[in-house]
Amino acid sequence: MVLFKPVFPFPMGDDGTQNLFIRPVLAYAIDQPIPDMNVGGFKSKSGFADLGFDVAIGKSYDSGLILIGGIQGTLPIGTDGLTGDQYRFGPEFIVANINASRILAAFPAHQWDVSGDGPSYSTSTLELFAMKFLPGAWTVGTQPKMSYDWKTNQATIPLNLTVRKVVNIGNTPMQLAVGFDYYIEKDDDFGPDYGLIFSITPVVPNFIYNWLQ
Repeated sequence: MVLFKPVFPFPMGDDGTQNLFIRPVLAYAIDQPIPDMNVGGFKSKSGFADLGFDVAIGKSYDSGLILIGGIQGTLPIGTDGLTGDQYRFGPEFIVANINASRILAAFPAHQWDVSGDGPSYSTSTLELFAMKFLPGAWTVGTQPKMSYDWKTNQATIPLNLTVRKVVNIGNTPMQLAVGFDYYIEKDDDFGPDYGLIFSITPVVPNFIYNWLQ
């Protein structure tokens, strides 16, 4: 699965401590196994999945505390077989504390289906962050993303190890990261055994904000 998740911050005030954040999440699935009723098995399919998004307001404090609250949702734009075929919405919150040596954060969220033809949906997620800053612009720690499906009473819980490195490509700061998940709780039939995550995060100007200015 390839994800593209740009974050667009919009300042709400002159001191830079309060911002509106908008984050669309575009997903492209590669060789995803899809049930095939004609043969009684699975077929592989690639294409765009549903569009996720977050809209939230965040406030930072001199103590290093950061509070964020907003909504997240899913829009059924995916290709046939790769869509949940429903609109989903729900709340999200982030509580974080950052200082010169580490990051600690918790990111709980929930989504329900509000319309559409897909099966009933009610899933909570909890992403935890505990990252340590190291010399040379390295960061190491854990950031597992857990979920609980209230319709099937099924939890998905990974153990995670993540390593990050910040580099400069020309005048652009860029964070390179690799993470490994090992799932200690999952759906026995279709849950993953492990996951490998690569991410590239450049820091670039918010062209939408600049255009509005």
